[in-house]
Amino acid sequence: MKVVLMRSSVLPVDPYHDALNSISHVVSIPVLTFSFINAEKLYEKITQPDKYSGIIMTSKRAGEAIQAVLGEFTVLPDRWRHKPCYVVGESTAEIAKNIGFETKGKESGNAENLAQIIISSKADVLVDCPLLFVCGHNRRETLSKILLDNGQLFEILEAYNSIADPFIAENIEKYCTKFLSPDYIVYFSPMGYKFSFNVWKQILGDLMSTVKTVAIGKTTADSLKHEDIPIIVACKPSAPYVRQAIEEDVKTTL
Repeated sequence: MKVVLMRSSVLPVDPYHDALNSISHVVSIPVLTFSFINAEKLYEKITQPDKYSGIIMTSKRAGEAIQAVLGEFTVLPDRWRHKPCYVVGESTAEIAKNIGFETKGKESGNAENLAQIIISSKADVLVDCPLLFVCGHNRRETLSKILLDNGQLFEILEAYNSIADPFIAENIEKYCTKFLSPDYIVYFSPMGYKFSFNVWKQILGDLMSTVKTVAIGKTTADSLKHEDIPIIVACKPSAPYVRQAIEEDVKTTL
């Protein structure tokens, strides 16, 4: 069985490769590249924790942006450690903890669920202070809308841009030349799907009908709906759930 992950691999140990290696041949193909923006504004806000009730990070890139502005010698202000840091997924939680935050919500799986966790824990935040929402320029508005509708104060800071990796088509073509076609393609975000799905269709042609599509979470699955293809959904953004989704699909086709 061959699985392609549409994201950059993580070194030295990639949790998705680690989880899937025993059941499949796994390859990662980078689909997005990132650049940090608004570094001075982010540094200013991160070094003034008293202005905020807590912080929201819905991707590991937000954590990486904070790491970048703090640099090697600047420690996270201690007062952040007593404020909630709301995150989606284990990888974001891990990087937030490495910075020094106390995280909540890693089990949420998507922005809708995280918003409900934030709303239900209003007692943990100061009424008159906003949450600092560190995010990307291409974020979805789901979480913001739910927070607004429920009267939760927050302040958005766009800390990174995401664009298509310039070598997507080249890397997919190299994969297909070597391995013909994968059995499963795993998409980790709507942007990842947007930048690569049509490339797969163009290169694979009729073989595309033999490939199964796995989406990480409901948001990514929703972006694929108009393709009119079967979509396997990993209910949470973590490696064990991706493996579970693929294994369950394999059982149904035996």
